[in-house]
Amino acid sequence: MLKTVLLMEAEERLNFLVSEVEHPGHKDLSHCCAAELEIVVEARLHLAAIALQRHRAAYSAAIVYSTLKLLQDSKLFKKNVMKDDAEKPLSPGTSTSENKDDEFLDPVSLNAREYFNIHLWLRCRLALVTAFVSQIRGIGIVKENDLTDCLSLIRELYVEAKSAEDLELQAEFLMQAVILGLQEKHLKADIITDLQDIIHLLEGKEFLSPRSSLTLAKSLVLLDDLTKAEKFKESPYSKPDKLQFLTQAHNIIIEQMLTFGETIELHLSSTEYKNLLQPLKNIYLPHVMLLAKIKMRI
Repeated sequence: MLKTVLLMEAEERLNFLVSEVEHPGHKDLSHCCAAELEIVVEARLHLAAIALQRHRAAYSAAIVYSTLKLLQDSKLFKKNVMKDDAEKPLSPGTSTSENKDDEFLDPVSLNAREYFNIHLWLRCRLALVTAFVSQIRGIGIVKENDLTDCLSLIRELYVEAKSAEDLELQAEFLMQAVILGLQEKHLKADIITDLQDIIHLLEGKEFLSPRSSLTLAKSLVLLDDLTKAEKFKESPYSKPDKLQFLTQAHNIIIEQMLTFGETIELHLSSTEYKNLLQPLKNIYLPHVMLLAKIKMRI
């Protein structure tokens, strides 16, 4: 109940923020300056995430799709923007150089322009793929192409992220491929290969975002489950210690929870596996459920 109230409040504020940008003169969002477009894109990505938490995957996908279209149609990415601006009639006392200075030399707009790069585009497409994968498929006649379209899209985006040298986004796209593979009963060997690739990308990195740290922990838990079920002795990640993956995932989650302000307690009998001090300051962290699953396996 409390989570529903929090999501409703966040959604209301984000919608108000977007409406404030759209309201002045009811202008087309594609003609917004860089600073305003940055606000709209970030707000819509948050709205898509909220819709996903409400299990409205189709609505979340629609929000992200409209955001991608907005980026494509934005004047910021059109080469003839200066030509179009020059053809527009100017008001008395306004020069072309003044308009150019206002729009392109404004410090806020300059900082916002640095925000629009391939990484933002891939973030939006990751949100779109996540919404697609999260949709619950019912019973019905499904064409073979429908099952492969999403996976082929994920592979395509993985290649784009690799070209952009974004390791974290590469891992996120691979994780979506893993989730889709588990849902559609793909070969376990292929899923294990993807999990190993995720661990190879993220493991040992000095700086990881909270989302990537969570992805790494999930990958370790899933790899532990699949390797135990299939007994992949030849796997380079198989170790004599059966709890290696779970212990590593446990330590990652505990470290993240400490970063988020939670408190841990140590027991004299077992200092290796720490426990969180109750009550938790934020029970809605996704790390909480994953930590519970890890402790059940240990």
